[in-house]
Amino acid sequence: MARTDRLIVALLEQLREAFNNEAKPPRGGVTGPPQLRAGDGIPALDNFGKDCALLFVNVTRRYRTTSFPEATVSTARCGAAMAVELQIGVARCSQALTHTGGLPSAEVMAAEFATQEDDADRLDAVLCRLGNAAEDADLIHDWLPTGTDVLGPEGGTVAVIAQAVFHLAR
Repeated sequence: MARTDRLIVALLEQLREAFNNEAKPPRGGVTGPPQLRAGDGIPALDNFGKDCALLFVNVTRRYRTTSFPEATVSTARCGAAMAVELQIGVARCSQALTHTGGLPSAEVMAAEFATQEDDADRLDAVLCRLGNAAEDADLIHDWLPTGTDVLGPEGGTVAVIAQAVFHLAR
């Protein structure tokens, strides 16, 4: 199994524990199993079940590096170690606009905000556990979280997306 594959498998396990544990459910409810998605950005939430939530993983970039976390441009094309940038996120339906186009109540907005903050905390914790476990297993040399963003509402969807870059061991 490739190093990236082993890292993704470990990531999927961490995400399942954080977002699909009925004993410690997220504030917005369990999401269902994480899905591997191509590309970055907010996935469409069409037909994702009654809970209207999607947990996802993207590999957004792979590059060579001799001075992690920067990419290396070199004529020695195959000499540098690889780094991989991962994006994990949870998208949920939003009540940011009512069906008539107005704003919902302050209570609805506060509840949605609290859900997004819980999702962000869980995503950050997943990346931290993954980084530590991957270092212990000698899958990576180092890792760096690169940010957590809240996107939307767009099309009735909000998403919390966290990103990190991992310096793969040879």
